[in-house]
Amino acid sequence: MTYQSNRLSRTALAACVALGLAGCAGGSSMFGLEPGTQSAEPAALAATTAGRVMIPTQTATSFDCPMTEVRPGTEVLRFAPSGMEAVPTQLRWQANLNSTERECIDNGGAVTVRLGIDGQLLLGPQGTPGTYRLPVRIAVIRGESTVLSSRVIALNVTVPAGQGSVVFAHVEEGISIPRAQGDRLTDVSIAVGFDPVQQRPERRRPARS
Repeated sequence: MTYQSNRLSRTALAACVALGLAGCAGGSSMFGLEPGTQSAEPAALAATTAGRVMIPTQTATSFDCPMTEVRPGTEVLRFAPSGMEAVPTQLRWQANLNSTERECIDNGGAVTVRLGIDGQLLLGPQGTPGTYRLPVRIAVIRGESTVLSSRVIALNVTVPAGQGSVVFAHVEEGISIPRAQGDRLTDVSIAVGFDPVQQRPERRRPARS
């Protein structure tokens, strides 16, 4: 059994963090894939250190742990009250995906990946503290367009009373990639991003004081 881990960081959008929400990309259909290929139950937030997912670093030589990326155009998800346009003055909240980490375990005929995701949720002018559901799609892709697997996970993120933003993190387990003998997975990547097609009507739970 072989382990491998690497990190690919993504710089947070500074304007968004300051609640200067104008100019941040809105959500679009994820990677051009059909929604709901697979689904996962709403996931609890993972333990973090200073808001970052921490996965142990290990080494391997028999294969390349697939690169991960937050797909451009899917790193931001914005939500406005019903009937209002998602412009800065009308936003209830905005979520940003900031970075990813992964750990690969070679099980012989397949590689199992643990994928770490972290980001930030910020309240807008129309927002209030509470718990919000963020749909995130994870797709394993070989080459330019061959989708090996795709799933949507739901992250429930809580902004406590008295706060205007919160960092969140999640570790997704059990991403399996078939690997034939000699296949180093050099042309395989893992794409992550918000999938607004999967977003349900908002049912916000108030934060506890």
